[in-house]
Amino acid sequence: MSQENLAYGRPSLTFRLERLRTRLGLRFPAAVALVLRLLLLVPARWWPSRNRMLMRNFPVGPDIARIPREDSTWAAYSQGVAPILRPEFTYEDDFLPDHAGETYRGVDGLRRAWAGWVEPFEEMAYAPVRIVDSGDRVISIHQVQTRARRTGIVQDFQAAYIWTFRDGRILHCRGFLNADQALKAAGLEE
Repeated sequence: MSQENLAYGRPSLTFRLERLRTRLGLRFPAAVALVLRLLLLVPARWWPSRNRMLMRNFPVGPDIARIPREDSTWAAYSQGVAPILRPEFTYEDDFLPDHAGETYRGVDGLRRAWAGWVEPFEEMAYAPVRIVDSGDRVISIHQVQTRARRTGIVQDFQAAYIWTFRDGRILHCRGFLNADQALKAAGLEE
């Protein structure tokens, strides 16, 4: 995905298809939840790439910034994602100064963290670059493009997440603005 996709010109076909998939998921959250529940019936030990596949289906497109802002959109998203989150799910990142040292708990905590992260942006698009499976942990590295709400300035950078699974569901997620830091924190330095 190039910077032109978000800021200028016409998006690529792949980008448009991924955006359509995200919008359909938000439109039909019960169907997404059903598919996720079916996937979770297969133990990760029987399907070694299952956790990696779940992370590959991370939403993409400029709708990322909209999801935590709108109540109806968030309700659809949280209904769709709920089957893969453990009840004691926690999220941490250092993306913003006020996120440092804070642990966000549950789906409501995830929304608060996400809303703070996307607040300055009109659009934000994620595209998976690399996904590393390490047993009960998955490291996902994403190319992120943003357009600032007030200035229209476009940024292009990477973000990485360490997803920790327990009993096939996500227990913890930690966000990083540097892929190397995420790999190092997961013990997978390159």
